[in-house]
Amino acid sequence: MIGAAVPDSTDLTKGTNVLHLFPVNPCNYNKDAWEYWIFECIEMVEHHESMEFFKVDGVAPFFSDHGPGRNPYAMARIKPQSQPEEEATPWVGTDPADSAFLQAD
Repeated sequence: MIGAAVPDSTDLTKGTNVLHLFPVNPCNYNKDAWEYWIFECIEMVEHHESMEFFKVDGVAPFFSDHGPGRNPYAMARIKPQSQPEEEATPWVGTDPADSAFLQAD
């Protein structure tokens, strides 16, 4: 877990507490690998917060996803403003006739 008290990215006059949870991989690591894994987790938290705080003309175009089932560390450029709080919709497959899955001639 990585937690911190930080300014609220949507209202800088307020503060908020964040808690990022990282499941530990079930592998045997040496000390160096553990240190690097911890560093990578910290980088992901920094990336998440950077996406929230980066604004262009007052709009955060890369605002991090927060909804259940969404990856809060993924970069997403094109999405509706409501998406960061929406639940993920599980992908259950695509119609085989979908042009994205047809082999080009």
